[in-house]
Amino acid sequence: MTLISRIMGFVRDMIIAIVFGAGAGVDAFLVAFKIPNTMRVLFAEGAFSQAFVPILSDYQVNQSVANIRLFVNRTLGNLLLVLLPLIVIMMLIAPLLIMVFAPGFYQDISSERYGLAVSMLHWTAGYLPCIAVVALLSAVLNVQGSYGFPASSPIWLNVSLIVAAIWSQWQGSLSTIVLAQGVFVAGLIQLCFLWLRLYWDHWVIVPHIHWSDPGVKQVLKLMGPVFLGASVMQLNELIDMLFASFLPPGSVTWLYYTERLVGFPLGIFGVTLATVTLPHLSRGYIQQSWQSFHSILHWAMQMIWIIAIPSTIVLCLLGKPLLVMLFHRGAFTLQDVQMVYNSLLALSVGLPAFMLVKMLSTAFYAQQDVMTPVRIAIVSVAVNAVLNAVLVRPFAHAGLALATSLSAYLQAGWLWYRLKSKTEYQPMDSARRFGWFIVLAGLIMIVLVWANLPSMTTWCAQTPWSQIRFIFIILGLGGLSYGTIAYSMGYRWRDLQGPW
Repeated sequence: MTLISRIMGFVRDMIIAIVFGAGAGVDAFLVAFKIPNTMRVLFAEGAFSQAFVPILSDYQVNQSVANIRLFVNRTLGNLLLVLLPLIVIMMLIAPLLIMVFAPGFYQDISSERYGLAVSMLHWTAGYLPCIAVVALLSAVLNVQGSYGFPASSPIWLNVSLIVAAIWSQWQGSLSTIVLAQGVFVAGLIQLCFLWLRLYWDHWVIVPHIHWSDPGVKQVLKLMGPVFLGASVMQLNELIDMLFASFLPPGSVTWLYYTERLVGFPLGIFGVTLATVTLPHLSRGYIQQSWQSFHSILHWAMQMIWIIAIPSTIVLCLLGKPLLVMLFHRGAFTLQDVQMVYNSLLALSVGLPAFMLVKMLSTAFYAQQDVMTPVRIAIVSVAVNAVLNAVLVRPFAHAGLALATSLSAYLQAGWLWYRLKSKTEYQPMDSARRFGWFIVLAGLIMIVLVWANLPSMTTWCAQTPWSQIRFIFIILGLGGLSYGTIAYSMGYRWRDLQGPW
């Protein structure tokens, strides 16, 4: 379902690029959507979920069904009590928020980006309470072993934005405000979608306000440090956006499409692995089953390298053909393609680090240790800010992407060192053989892709179907080479299956 959602996300981005291009209107929408999206990560899918899931897993092991449902209802009531006033405040101070988060928009008063972003924020702010409830409902389903429905709910956001963009073109207005309205509608649909799924399972979730509930207190206790950690990571992205707002119009959009391409493997595999393993790691920690904890973590780390290395190779070598195939039509020019590719190269090299940070942080959260990732993240953000200031002048928006990659490797390496010290985790005996497999398979894939790389003149002259066929052939050959090397080194399909 995550794969389908990501594919729909690409279709959404293709349509938005065709209809609106990479100008001031899309820049304004991305900033207006980024602000509530940041708050979503802070209050919902990030800090809340990572504090809520371990406690809910504990309840599932040690409490009755009635107590579990009461705990969920009270948690939801308290969450909404915090969020609803926050939304009202966001709407009232929308001009100030845009001025703070994208000062370059306000400074360039001749551009339309500032006024558009303020208007759009009034719509996108309403997305936050909806998606916060979606995060809670998703966590409940995940702990029960249901992953398909929660993973499919983002599809509705993509569908809503696709409809909004097509509607705008059909009306002839080409106003990007309709995209902000589509975000708000998508939040309502996602909420109803998951609520009805739980209702079908005889879970009637109704918010109750009860601050003294012991489970709620424990969630709040854990949520504070996790909130700080999530704030640090979001601050990283906001600093990038702040620097980008001073660059020429289109820079925010170029970085957005870069993040979307790198986010495809990261979202399908990195985030999904962390989501699936968190309940199992939490259960292993609660039951003090360290053998189970380490075997799950070892498997997840191997899966990350198996996916991250070929994904990085494909994005670096086939990045420009992919961008032409996906976005080069309508208002999205070859100049836009080149600008996105510049930052794509810089961000792609950080993909293994992004996946490792997500997984290693999850291992700490499963142990209800949230302060260690927070401290490391604070240093990482400081390093990223310094690198931004150094690299943005010579490399423009691509320098911001490179700074993000470099700081992520620092963060991943530090998390790995601390996890080994804390849990006495040691890679299994097969780690050395696995490392040689990754290196050999990666080198063969580089040679294979490089040898078949088309020139841009030839590529642009091909039909879309020819381009799609070529990409799938190359990906198939790359996968076949990976599988052949793996089989020759003794790996079998059962080695990829989880240890639970």
